[in-house]
Amino acid sequence: TEYDALQAEEVSEETLLKKQKHNNIEVAIGLNWINKAGIILVLLGVATAMKYTYSLWFNDYMKGISGFLLGGILLAVGEWFNKKGKNLFALGLCGGGIGVLYLTVFSSYFFLNILSLPISIMVSILITLGSIALSQRYNSMTIVGISLFGGYLPFFSYVFTEGIVGHQVYIAMGYLIILNLLVLAISFRKRWVPINYLSFLLNMP
Repeated sequence: TEYDALQAEEVSEETLLKKQKHNNIEVAIGLNWINKAGIILVLLGVATAMKYTYSLWFNDYMKGISGFLLGGILLAVGEWFNKKGKNLFALGLCGGGIGVLYLTVFSSYFFLNILSLPISIMVSILITLGSIALSQRYNSMTIVGISLFGGYLPFFSYVFTEGIVGHQVYIAMGYLIILNLLVLAISFRKRWVPINYLSFLLNMP
């Protein structure tokens, strides 16, 4: 509307381009980057909640169930926003939902000890398949990027706080292989170079 009003006033093309650039910057910061930063803060909050108990009511099982519920709710709300045409919010929420699910699976095995190894692996594979399907459906690097961040976050949290010794090394390697297979599967269909670099940087340590 503002653009049409400026055109009606016969404003110069240079002024219109400056205004458009300014609006694009506002959209990128206000909707895109702050949206992603908010989801990453949610992931950090969930990771902290999985490690520390703030209430006696939240025992290990309740924390695990709450993590899976939160991941499911984020995915459902993201789908709702997508149907309403709010694509930026939908992408951030869906990516965050996948990240929370990865985080919950890892934490449920290593921190909370409420999931067995076979179940943890099967659920991680299902999350990976879901992440691939969502990224293709939305044609979005955002979902993959936030999913990777959420997937690697619990791994780094555990390594830096507890350390990994003995057979845990091989379990962690298997978990990281699943995350890398996510990127590999997507790379066959999409040339998302930033995702390749992000996966490389997260995997290097």
